[in-house]
Amino acid sequence: MNKKIIVVIPTYNEIENIETLITQLIKNNDSYDYLFLDDNSPDKTYQVIEGYKKKYQNIHLIVRSKKLGIGSAHLDGILWAYKNNYETVVTMDSDLTHSPKIIESFIKSSTECDILVGSRFINKKSLQDWSKHRFFLTHLGHFLTKFFLSLPYDATGGFRVYNIKNINKNVFTLTKSKGYAFLFESLYYLYSTKYLIYEKEIMLPKRAYGNSKMKFNDIFHSLKMLGVLYIKNILSNKKNKFNKKIILNE
Repeated sequence: MNKKIIVVIPTYNEIENIETLITQLIKNNDSYDYLFLDDNSPDKTYQVIEGYKKKYQNIHLIVRSKKLGIGSAHLDGILWAYKNNYETVVTMDSDLTHSPKIIESFIKSSTECDILVGSRFINKKSLQDWSKHRFFLTHLGHFLTKFFLSLPYDATGGFRVYNIKNINKNVFTLTKSKGYAFLFESLYYLYSTKYLIYEKEIMLPKRAYGNSKMKFNDIFHSLKMLGVLYIKNILSNKKNKFNKKIILNE
């Protein structure tokens, strides 16, 4: 019996690329299930997904009432996977920077760990096509999470594989972040509870369609959460013993 695998994909105003994404997902592996969580996109992205849902039994859709944040979408998707008895969850972006072609490779590489993180920092050429602004913010986020939280991994990236059959779902419910900070906050708690985390190189092209969803408020709330976790670390009066960093190559 094959293990149950689901790919969780938050969407918001992705009308320009959603058909391309779904076509590539089905083409590269139609044996996985796909869960889209759309925050009631003004451009009606969810209507396009609904059309594919009627055509393919392995496509699922949750339309939320309004824009509730990418972090809460990740959390809702992961908890939905627990509820529906999945064993493995893949999370990815919907803007085509995360290629559907790499999903199978990452799943195969995740068999010896609890969480496999797609890292943009193993290969120095990973972000070479990005704008200077986005390149700077990404490296700044990596530096801050390493310096303040002692997280040696790419803690702000969204491409991950969670073997949830090994992970207590209550670890995810510890998170408070609704936005992008969920990514490093969830990884922080997974580290603190001693789950085994590996990294694998990921190459990211610049976004081909639309615009980045990250706003100033997202940056502010991320910095605020970083401070909260940093203080929590100090007040705990104990050092977390993180798992040894292991890099998996193709």
